[in-house]
Amino acid sequence: MSVDPMIRLATNLIVGLISGLKFTIAHPDEKVQAVVNDIYKIHHNSTVRNMLTSGLKYGFSFGEKVWQREEITSTSEAKGEKNVVYSGKVASLKKVKWLDPRQNFEFYVNKSDEISKVVQVQNSTRVAVKRDKIVWFILDREFSSVFGKSRYKSAYIDWYYSKIARQYMLKHLEKTGSPHLEVRYPLGENLLDGQMVSNDQIAQRMAQSLLVHGSVMVPSEVDETSKEPRWSLEYKEPKNTSLDAYMDYLQLADRRKVQAHGIPDSILVGDSNFSETDAKTDLLLIMAEDLVDQLEESIKTDLIDVIAAYNFGPKIINDLVFTIDRSGLGRRKAIKEFMTAMLRVGTAMKGRKMTFWPDIRKGFKDLGIPTTTFDELFVEDELETKRQEDLMKAKEKQDAGNDKDRNRPGGDNRSRTRDAKDDSATDNN
Repeated sequence: MSVDPMIRLATNLIVGLISGLKFTIAHPDEKVQAVVNDIYKIHHNSTVRNMLTSGLKYGFSFGEKVWQREEITSTSEAKGEKNVVYSGKVASLKKVKWLDPRQNFEFYVNKSDEISKVVQVQNSTRVAVKRDKIVWFILDREFSSVFGKSRYKSAYIDWYYSKIARQYMLKHLEKTGSPHLEVRYPLGENLLDGQMVSNDQIAQRMAQSLLVHGSVMVPSEVDETSKEPRWSLEYKEPKNTSLDAYMDYLQLADRRKVQAHGIPDSILVGDSNFSETDAKTDLLLIMAEDLVDQLEESIKTDLIDVIAAYNFGPKIINDLVFTIDRSGLGRRKAIKEFMTAMLRVGTAMKGRKMTFWPDIRKGFKDLGIPTTTFDELFVEDELETKRQEDLMKAKEKQDAGNDKDRNRPGGDNRSRTRDAKDDSATDNN
């Protein structure tokens, strides 16, 4: 099932949407916060990816924690300056060895219906790993099951029948999609290799020879009445294949396989208008937030708390907070809409300006849009610049001439209170 294109696409969408989210580790003590963050941060992306990939497929995922002693230097940032808060050896998480549930594992639970240990059979040897060394993630847990719910299982029926329907469709296409060979022959028998053989057997041999070898010898007998050849072979065009019913079902199955993963189908398949797709995108983000909640709980319990307890004692975990930034789910969409509205409002407010203006550069950076300066993008047009300068000089020259006419005696110093008909060039009053 994992190689089915739609199931793989749905899995990659969920994993890609969540694995890139940032996380935050907070604690009142800067040293605890910095050390735990430095130990865990290099494992975050692989942890989320393995948890989700295996969880979607099997309903749960698990791995073995491998520890080591190493020396680190942790810093904290305050007022733009980095300060060293701890330097020394710590119990560090070297890696998490994620395991395949299909590899001869035995799972044991305690009286509280929680996983207690995992046993693997290796060459007739039983290797047990206790709970404190295991990272255990349960997807969509119901009741007291430690194995969660596989979303692949929800898509199994549609995947299975779509596979069968595709096989029937290909067989149907094989029968009706390619040109078929039509042989025309007369009734009766003919002598072939010294024996009398019916013409239908001869026709079958001719057709087989043409299909296998690409060539055939055809008798040259001609009908006495119509004067047409009595023997002929001809490829006929295929009839209507009628694959519409198969295609309709396969499209429906693809939609249902996507929906089984908790993804609205119009996001990946089908034709939808912008408003419908936008609304269903919001639904996808809501479902993604639910997965983030489940991941936070498992990572906090099996990794963050254990790292802190190994290095600073178990009491320190009470004030330790681990969160995954959910705002990253809709950040690109939110910033895009915000910037669109910002530019629309900003250009419409004539004679006004905003006291606080958002930093567009940071928004473009979060959206992944490359930026450049105006001067780098637009070069000066020398011809247009010269034309504008000539126009400005002509206008200045014209304005200077008008000013000269106004200042000459009797030029434009006529009375502004007299009627136009009383003003004349010969009026001395």
